[in-house]
Amino acid sequence: MRSLALLAVLLPSLALAGTITTGPTPEEQAREAKAEAAKAKQPKKAPAKKPPPKKGAPPAPTARPSSAKENFRKANPCPSTGRSSGSCPGYEVEHMNPPACGGADSPGNMQWVPASATRKKGAPGCKTR
Repeated sequence: MRSLALLAVLLPSLALAGTITTGPTPEEQAREAKAEAAKAKQPKKAPAKKPPPKKGAPPAPTARPSSAKENFRKANPCPSTGRSSGSCPGYEVEHMNPPACGGADSPGNMQWVPASATRKKGAPGCKTR
């Protein structure tokens, strides 16, 4: 009961000090309404578009899922060690028809090639039929 009596004494003094408010004043409400109306009138920004690719530029590289090479190695163990995992000294896995030239990135388009016979990465010369 003492707290209610204390609250009754403090409440009027707090309201007079401006620490207790009942809501926005009519002027504040009018200001907020004008700001919202101005915001609604502004045109919405269109989302940014990606620039078109340059003519003659190669297609963007796609990340190869690691499973394609792993599946090839499981089905075709290393010629020098006979193992399906780990390093394969003297050999590398290469695509018969490179993905950059339209070849599939699948185990059926891969082969073991002696490291001495591998081509440079990105070498020109796609097969044409």
